[in-house]
Amino acid sequence: MFERPFKLIGVISLLIILLIFCHSGSPLLAVQLVLPGVPVYHWQYGCAPTSGGMLLGYWDARGYDLIAGDISATDSAAALDAIASTGHVADYWGDPDPLAQNHVNDSLADFMGTSVGGGTADGSTSSANVVPGLENFAAWDDPSTGGINESYLFDAAIFWTIQAWPGFGTFNFSLFKSEIDALRPVLLGGMVPGGGHMVIGYGYDDPDNVPDSGDEKFAVHDTWYDGVLPGSPSDQLGATISGGVEWWPWKQTQIGNYWIEAGVTFLPLGAPPGVPEPAEWVMLLIITIVLAVWHKGLFIQSESSHGGIRF
Repeated sequence: MFERPFKLIGVISLLIILLIFCHSGSPLLAVQLVLPGVPVYHWQYGCAPTSGGMLLGYWDARGYDLIAGDISATDSAAALDAIASTGHVADYWGDPDPLAQNHVNDSLADFMGTSVGGGTADGSTSSANVVPGLENFAAWDDPSTGGINESYLFDAAIFWTIQAWPGFGTFNFSLFKSEIDALRPVLLGGMVPGGGHMVIGYGYDDPDNVPDSGDEKFAVHDTWYDGVLPGSPSDQLGATISGGVEWWPWKQTQIGNYWIEAGVTFLPLGAPPGVPEPAEWVMLLIITIVLAVWHKGLFIQSESSHGGIRF
């Protein structure tokens, strides 16, 4: 007579676990996760807009038409133009800037202020401009594409490590992992051999699953080099290649001339067109129906097996 309550408890526990799993969208206790679908673009007049372009390309492939045209291929013309347009290059490339601004902002490098201003070196981007640049480009509707809407609301935020903001830094490997588990790539900025740099992190490797144990790595698309070339900055900082993925060691305190200073998160505020947003009450309704059907089946079975005795 106690068999059915224990079965019921087991089913409820399983459904709760599935609900948590589906809501998080992530594997439980994963030690390695690499997000598919992050496009590869090589350096296009600035590492910040180029890495940001890969971030936009990832979300573009998920229903948010942030960039007109096919941008899935490596270094597609549409993607590179969206990163730094010919107007941007003509107005701002060259120190000092060769011309006053003769074009309206039409690329991510424009919105990020890359190379803009007499005191800004070619290809450099102020950290203060990365977040508003991403948000404003995502919200911008390119007038040259006619009736196609490329305007979407995204929330970007920058978080600093202790190395960059002693006593106040909050960004660490655990937070980076949580973003990857939520299927959201992260822009990572810091110092590498050769100077300040920004890349896109799209995966993690944490063999012992212990925070700050020193063995953590992250998957990266570097805009400067393909792979780990002898003597290159990635080679000097200890990068490796495994399974076709370039892995950089996670260092958020100064180790020689390499450390991570900041992470930039980027998430959509709403579902893409035609995709209904998941609601927890819908999931709970499904669970309720499943439980009701399962309970009814047991009740009928108990009546037929035990002469109508109800438990």
